[in-house]
Amino acid sequence: MEDEINYKPNMDVVRSCRAFIRSLSETYGSSQGMAVWDKVREVLGDRAAGDIMFGMLTTNGEIRVVNIGPNMINVIKALRGLTGWGLKESKDFCDLVRDGKPQVIDTSYYDDNAVTRFIEELRFQGGKID
Repeated sequence: MEDEINYKPNMDVVRSCRAFIRSLSETYGSSQGMAVWDKVREVLGDRAAGDIMFGMLTTNGEIRVVNIGPNMINVIKALRGLTGWGLKESKDFCDLVRDGKPQVIDTSYYDDNAVTRFIEELRFQGGKID
């Protein structure tokens, strides 16, 4: 518990982990990269792993959602929680992604922790981010 309260990211470690996981994903497929990320999360803790994953999945303050997975209702809830959008806007966003039209969310407006929670929920529901 005390480690979580006093957590300060070592940016060299974070950058190295990001580069390593990206390299594994590109070379051997995303499942290998995610397996390593799970181990990093186990060893370094949720907050450090969240920093690593957030930096890997976001570039220039944007995330590109390419698949929402089979459970659209939970993704809509997560999207509303992140953006504050209404039900219609969130459903329209998900419908476009489901129809094969990837959508971009500008994350510069939102708290990093909220974005990380959204990304984790999307992945948990079977969604995919480019």
